[in-house]
Amino acid sequence: MNRFLFILAVLQFVIMGCSSSKDNSQVIEGDLYYSAFRIGSFYNLPDSVVNAFQNSIDTLTANDPSTQKIKDLFQLLKLEKRLYAPNIDLHTNDSTIYTLYLDSLNYKSFKNIKSDSLIRNHLVLKIKAEAKHLTDRFYLLIGNISTTYEKGATLNEGGKFDVDYH
Repeated sequence: MNRFLFILAVLQFVIMGCSSSKDNSQVIEGDLYYSAFRIGSFYNLPDSVVNAFQNSIDTLTANDPSTQKIKDLFQLLKLEKRLYAPNIDLHTNDSTIYTLYLDSLNYKSFKNIKSDSLIRNHLVLKIKAEAKHLTDRFYLLIGNISTTYEKGATLNEGGKFDVDYH
């Protein structure tokens, strides 16, 4: 009987542990957005660029809130082992721009989507993803991601015509 209670307690602990990790996730939705300026991605960049950026961050003063946010994001990306991860931007209904970090496998499906093609065909790519909030408007894909094309206007800033412009 004691063995049964012990096993039951362990199973309950495991189930609660699994469900609590899901509590850290949220579903974010938005349209694929083409930003002219992106921060926080070192995808396809050499280590020398990352090291130079790290040195620049180390010299910044911490009393500036915007500087601290950049430092925090950099540290979070290192902690999550996503410093070199590709990302995409999402434009939400309330006009907020979110950056979603992906793994290389999920990124492949976005890499060749051209904004001029979407604009010409009056389409928008709707994205729904299970993500973990990192900081401010930065998220990390941790679950499923789904995409659908719908009639609409794709927004792009600064004439960027693809997702992968590094």
